Amino acid sequence: MTSSANDPLLLDTCAFIDWSLGARVGKTALRRIEAAAHDGRLYLSPLSVQETMRLAEKGRLDLRPTPRSWLQRAVRTMHVTELPFTWEAAEEAGSLVDVNGDPVDRGLLGASIAGGLVLVTRDDDLLDAAGRKGVRTVDSRR
Repeated sequence: MTSSANDPLLLDTCAFIDWSLGARVGKTALRRIEAAAHDGRLYLSPLSVQETMRLAEKGRLDLRPTPRSWLQRAVRTMHVTELPFTWEAAEEAGSLVDVNGDPVDRGLLGASIAGGLVLVTRDDDLLDAAGRKGVRTVDSRR
């Protein structure tokens, strides 16, 4: 399903981390992300905030000087807006029985469905699941 250049975007965790660290984001996706940030149409879920902190806790991300201060600075400088995790998003996520068992992936997909947002990710499982559910996506590798 295609998306318009002016649609609101929801970054998944890997897209947020990649973009914030200046790594692995394709040119087309980067243009879309930066335009959305500039226009106030770029969203980040608290689920991704939690997952980022958890990855740092596990030693899979080195966020300095502390994960919390890094995250606060990244959110502020990247101009992302918090996307509250609503009851509707939780209901959508809870009904995704044919999506992988990752609760964050389900939550992000549910939030995309509930909010009518374009999901930005490089996760093949999430891209496939979004396609099956009719959710518009941007592959952050392109």
